[in-house]
Amino acid sequence: MPSAPEEQGYIPQVNTPDPQRILQGIRLFLEGLGVPPDAPHLRETPERVAACWQEDLLDGYRYDPARLLADHFPAQDGGLIVVRDIRFHGICPHHLLPFFGVAHLAYLPKHRIVGFSQLGLLVRCLTHRLTLQELATHQIAHALIEHLDALGSACVMHTTQLCMNLRTTEHAHSSVTTTCFLGSLRDHLPYQQQLLR
Repeated sequence: MPSAPEEQGYIPQVNTPDPQRILQGIRLFLEGLGVPPDAPHLRETPERVAACWQEDLLDGYRYDPARLLADHFPAQDGGLIVVRDIRFHGICPHHLLPFFGVAHLAYLPKHRIVGFSQLGLLVRCLTHRLTLQELATHQIAHALIEHLDALGSACVMHTTQLCMNLRTTEHAHSSVTTTCFLGSLRDHLPYQQQLLR
């Protein structure tokens, strides 16, 4: 099996956030744009932006896929498990603009299954970061193999990429789909078609 993307050096190591440096950075950013950060309507903007980035946009760094999938149950019949339309967002590391959409997950259990809400948290963990859609798609599928010992796994993501849609009018209505099929799902066309429909 090929190495998981996180083993290929793509994930930035994130240290504990420094709230004061975040606030300073936002103020400098506004000043650099020529916008006075002490203007009446901007006085609390640095605090609001800092909270948004730490608590909403990049909160995925608080979670660990191994821990999220550690609370599992014995698998019964081993049928394919599919969870569709998990809404998520991520932040493109190239322009620091969001992308957002839905993820569809599937895995074929060997011995273990987890609660559906844990699968939603797995998506949140690996997308609420500075990441690429392609990378998050692969990381989610690999996490199901690695931490659940699944026989096969898959992740399909459909998104709107603001770094693409906002910057050029010809791409204003474009969307992006990425897929990853692993293990027994890699060459199983009926399962793939079921997830892609």
